[in-house]
Amino acid sequence: MFLNQELNIQIKNYDGPLDLLLDLVRSKKIEIKDVDVVELADQYIKIIDHLKDKNIKLASEYLVIAATLIYIKARALLIDKTDEVDEELEIDKNKILAMLYEYQQIKAIAEMLREQLEHRNNYFEKQASSYADYKRKREDSKLDGKSSQMKLIEILRMMFERNSAKEKIQIKTDNVHVNPEEQSNYVLNLLKEHDMLDFEEVFALPTLKHFSITLISVLEMAKKHILHLKQEKQFGDIKIYKGGEENEI
Repeated sequence: MFLNQELNIQIKNYDGPLDLLLDLVRSKKIEIKDVDVVELADQYIKIIDHLKDKNIKLASEYLVIAATLIYIKARALLIDKTDEVDEELEIDKNKILAMLYEYQQIKAIAEMLREQLEHRNNYFEKQASSYADYKRKREDSKLDGKSSQMKLIEILRMMFERNSAKEKIQIKTDNVHVNPEEQSNYVLNLLKEHDMLDFEEVFALPTLKHFSITLISVLEMAKKHILHLKQEKQFGDIKIYKGGEENEI
């Protein structure tokens, strides 16, 4: 059970409440779909209370998730006493699990991209004089802004497998210098000029390195609610909004 886990938590090691919840799930080596939300709520609330007792300052998002889980737990206890089926409670539980699953996918993509970037650091690329000269031609396997989350993950996986399978010739030329902070500023500057961005507009970039670092930056900013991603329907356009203005996918 989750409650048997040691309260050896360093909150600074987590990116947010979902990161903490996901770690609790992984510690039990079970799939997210098999999680007992009430049991998970017990452990999370116990950890939050423990940290508060130690006067550790917590971000408001940790307390919001705690309040949500307390509400779910209270509803579940009432249902147990009446033996009734509460459809709204099941919806709330599924929302928590869906948030965890989505967060797990974001972390997986970010880790995949970091590994790819480490591999590509061994190669040199010709310095681009401008993005316009090096934009890639449209192809079926390219992320086009109309992809579902699962399609996005599959496209990235195929792209990385294809690239790692090819032995590239190393040539000594000028290296392209780009980092996540620069690409974060690049996206934020675009959002200063536009209320909304098309996903494909942001990722029309010259090289895989630019693409990968920019995607890491966007995912990190989405996790921190600096910006939001929204897709109205499956396979619809993915839109990027400033934080706090639109709901996430």
